[in-house]
Amino acid sequence: MGGQEEDPQRLKRIAAAAYDYDNDSRWPEYWSNILIPPHMASRSDVIDHYKRKFYQRYIDPDLVVEAMASSSSSQSARPTPTPSSSSTPNEQVRSRNSGSTTRTSSTTAASTPTSLRWDRQTIQFSINAWGYLKDAQHS
Repeated sequence: MGGQEEDPQRLKRIAAAAYDYDNDSRWPEYWSNILIPPHMASRSDVIDHYKRKFYQRYIDPDLVVEAMASSSSSQSARPTPTPSSSSTPNEQVRSRNSGSTTRTSSTTAASTPTSLRWDRQTIQFSINAWGYLKDAQHS
């Protein structure tokens, strides 16, 4: 009797996971504009997160994309509390604005204790990205 009444967000997540990103010409450009440290760009959970963000932006704006978890776990749907954002109800509001979520997701993952040990390549990438963004603001 209740089998037909699936959670709409669950169905949207399934649709986002099944979407053919490789044949969407917008995906490579979207992915190339994501500013994250190189070691994180190869993680499947990070790629899946940004695929959901892409799906939300271009296919289904009603899909709620949760904040990225700091580690791979079976409870990845639960938002990870961070020092800068302890109020969980705002997660859904921020996830609708895909521009700011991209930035907050990167800082959420970077602010965890295990991520504080950056290698030289990550530090250089961060400095270059910061300089680029700073210059872009003054143009």
